[in-house]
Amino acid sequence: MPLEKKKFFVTTILTNPVIDLIEITNELGISTNVSVKVPGKSAGNGKVSFTGALRYDNDSGSFYFDNFKVISLDVKKVSPDSLPRIKKILEFIAKKFLAKKPFFTFKDDNLKHRLAESTLKSISVKNETFIIELGLF
Repeated sequence: MPLEKKKFFVTTILTNPVIDLIEITNELGISTNVSVKVPGKSAGNGKVSFTGALRYDNDSGSFYFDNFKVISLDVKKVSPDSLPRIKKILEFIAKKFLAKKPFFTFKDDNLKHRLAESTLKSISVKNETFIIELGLF
């Protein structure tokens, strides 16, 4: 489902997100299509990639992305002078909206989920692998 937000007269639409595990930094990445609309100008379309950290919220049993940074931005039909401002807007959107939306939540009605949630010790990304450490003590 597209995420459409308007800030400072600029409308951005993010679609088709792809989650990636980044080996070099042990972070998570999201690449997505981006459309940028500025009043009086034609829309620019392209790609944006974010990196971020993984966060688990014990109270909700949900996993979130945090500390978003735009690492690449390529938008056609937009002046290069506008790209730094668009980058700031995209980072604001990521921090304000994407960081509040869980990408996975344990289900209370699933026995395996309840067991995993009750024994979860830590989460990390290492060597392009999402690692969940479980333990009884």
